[in-house]
Amino acid sequence: MGKKILDSKITYIILAVLCSIIFWFYVKTTQEDNMVTKTIEGIPVTFEGTEDLESRGLMVLPGDTVVDITIEVRRNAVLDFNRDTIQLTVDVSGITETGSYVMGYDIKWPSGVSYGDYTLQGRSAINVPFDVVKYSEKDVPIQGSFVGSLADGYLQGDFSFEPSTVHISGQARLVDLVDYALVTISGEDVSSTITGERAFTFIGYDGSELTDLDVECAEETVNTTMPVLLTKEVELKVEWNDGGGLTASDITWEISPRTIMVGGEPADIQALQEIVLGPVDLATVTGSTTLNLEIPLANELTNISGITEAAVTVTIDESMTTTTVETTDIEVINPPDGYTARSLTTALSVVVRGTAEELANITPANVRVVADLTGSSAATGQYSVPVRVYVDSAGNAGAVGTDYRIVVSMRRS
Repeated sequence: MGKKILDSKITYIILAVLCSIIFWFYVKTTQEDNMVTKTIEGIPVTFEGTEDLESRGLMVLPGDTVVDITIEVRRNAVLDFNRDTIQLTVDVSGITETGSYVMGYDIKWPSGVSYGDYTLQGRSAINVPFDVVKYSEKDVPIQGSFVGSLADGYLQGDFSFEPSTVHISGQARLVDLVDYALVTISGEDVSSTITGERAFTFIGYDGSELTDLDVECAEETVNTTMPVLLTKEVELKVEWNDGGGLTASDITWEISPRTIMVGGEPADIQALQEIVLGPVDLATVTGSTTLNLEIPLANELTNISGITEAAVTVTIDESMTTTTVETTDIEVINPPDGYTARSLTTALSVVVRGTAEELANITPANVRVVADLTGSSAATGQYSVPVRVYVDSAGNAGAVGTDYRIVVSMRRS
């Protein structure tokens, strides 16, 4: 009986030892089989603190700096480790001078994996070399070039761009090569304005195109407009307002130039028959004289001739004459609320123009002066104010000139 019990204990002990050995061997074998070795090639090295460099006028010279890394990694985590999930970074924020450098890098492993999932076995380089050079940036103006032909009767207008400049940055020696950006448009028998997003090339100070220029540019295209205008010769005319005893029938006039050349979109230019200067108040014309009148032009039209003023020579009919009348009929109206006003000027000499027959009937009683204070400042004192002169007669006689003034006194009522 006792012997059987002893034999059972020995048997159990032997079995337990065998199970332990088998379990240890299983675990060790399973763990070893679960780990694999993987080499990840061509992991790019990036640089941190480049903004600090740029603030000092420096930059890291662009280049393909890569490192190969060998790791031992659990089989179920192999796909988590690749060139996109492993980051190699060099901190360059402390660099203050140009030159060649060799520095170590930090490894940022994929997120979501634990340290027990991988072991770094080796790498192709512990330190990486790189160069720091001068950095520069600037706004480059844009120019346009048209290659081809326009339809007959059409004119190419000035290019416009949005934005008007492009911003470039990079190595100072490359940035400094750029004079301007060039947009080129081509076409044959073009008869309408061309607009749209257009690519551009960089041109150097020697006029040559800078190909494969390794600089950063904030824009890839610019909104370009190349106006193509229909041209037309248009007659100039003058609008006359009756005044000072004159109507348009009482004068003769000549204008120089008689026409100008303008350009615009076909819809704007085809309906344009004449350009009217003025109006000119004939009360301001004091004798045979030459007036320089501005040539008005709508914003959508272009003055191709470039002439902005026309000389208008005015001759008054010999039947028109003048006389000077001194009137005392002076009235002040519409003073500011709470104020009264009176004229300190008691008499005013007025030049009246008309035919001899009309002037023969003009007396001081026919001439009156009105000072309208509408809109005047509300303040006491004495002021020189403009007046309007009325000539009351049966004919067309009127006052010559518009710069008549009197002095009024204004007081609180």
